[in-house]
Amino acid sequence: MRTDYTVRPLPLSPLGRRPYYLAALLVSLLALGLIALVAPRTGSAQSTAGVIVYSGVDHNIWRINADGRSRLQLTQDGMSDNPTWVPGGSQIVFASTRDQKVVTPPEGRLVLNQIYLMGSDGSNPVRLSDGSSDDKLPDVSADGQRIIFLRNHNWRTAGGAPVRDTEIGSMRLDGSDYQALGSQVTELRTRIDRYPARISRDGSKVVVVRQEQGLSNRVQVLDVATHQFTTLSLAPDQGAAEGSVEYLWPRFDQAGRIVVLRRAYNSGVVQAQLISFDAGGGNVQTLASGLSYEALANGFDVNWAEHTLAGGRAPELPGGLRPEEIYLYDLATGRASSPLDSGHAPSFSPVRNAPPEPGPTATAAPPTASPTPGPPPAGQLIDTPDPLFYRVWERVD
Repeated sequence: MRTDYTVRPLPLSPLGRRPYYLAALLVSLLALGLIALVAPRTGSAQSTAGVIVYSGVDHNIWRINADGRSRLQLTQDGMSDNPTWVPGGSQIVFASTRDQKVVTPPEGRLVLNQIYLMGSDGSNPVRLSDGSSDDKLPDVSADGQRIIFLRNHNWRTAGGAPVRDTEIGSMRLDGSDYQALGSQVTELRTRIDRYPARISRDGSKVVVVRQEQGLSNRVQVLDVATHQFTTLSLAPDQGAAEGSVEYLWPRFDQAGRIVVLRRAYNSGVVQAQLISFDAGGGNVQTLASGLSYEALANGFDVNWAEHTLAGGRAPELPGGLRPEEIYLYDLATGRASSPLDSGHAPSFSPVRNAPPEPGPTATAAPPTASPTPGPPPAGQLIDTPDPLFYRVWERVD
């Protein structure tokens, strides 16, 4: 598609003197100037150290240096997503449906995700899941000894509706010693498996987001010792209309505080900010405000030492297209980098722990071409409410 950037003469009024759009033009320029003052600035982020692994739009795992160099495809199956570095940077955990294990619970046909472990160059992938459940969205403990993930299983019907158990699962890096840290009964309208369950550095707590149709999201903290969930009451949500607040991609920082993306909707205006708070929900602080609606919504990880985020976003383009982008965001300056690549769900490894650059023998095959999207569906185009939904368009229901 060719875009015409030709500057055309300004229409004149019937009197042929004043351009009657001039006042509107001046107002528009003023508005754009004000937007520029509050919008995140693009350019170089504070730190380009480290290596980022992420999910590509082709459902393969990729990695790239934070400076945009050494892009490498790690899987070839087109069925793998949500990678996470193992501390030390020599291995990567991810979820995949490559085994094509299928179950047909009351909620409908489901291809099971399974947890895999592979080398930092994509070598030696090993399945860790036992094939009996839907295992996804892995995290790794700070000591690198255990994988934390979400497990859906025990599908059944209760009260005439399909339900399942969603567990916060834990296992060793060889797939052994599975432990259920906590469990909730969920279904398609009430779930905790939209975003990863993240464990604190000391291993005592796990944070999740609970979503219920028609209600605002809730941040919940699982006490690993007691297996009990606590729903947090956060100060910014006091007085907010039910269903107007969502939380995305929770995690713990190095001090044990929870960091999460918060989006609040008020009369058509969206306020997006990155906030942090104590594990009990107190002492809420804003880390980044005035974010665009799509900023960090497709996942983020943090280089805490350099105050830099590796983020995923899908900005809206004319015609409703939302290309996925991996980029850097500087917490200190609010400056966003240009896109590094197309993808989502980034995971960051510091450069001192990063794997060696791939040599000629480790060069990956050419990237699998993504299918060319067809024409957009009829109807209003919107951003998907599910950041793990990978199609280009979504029709309004």
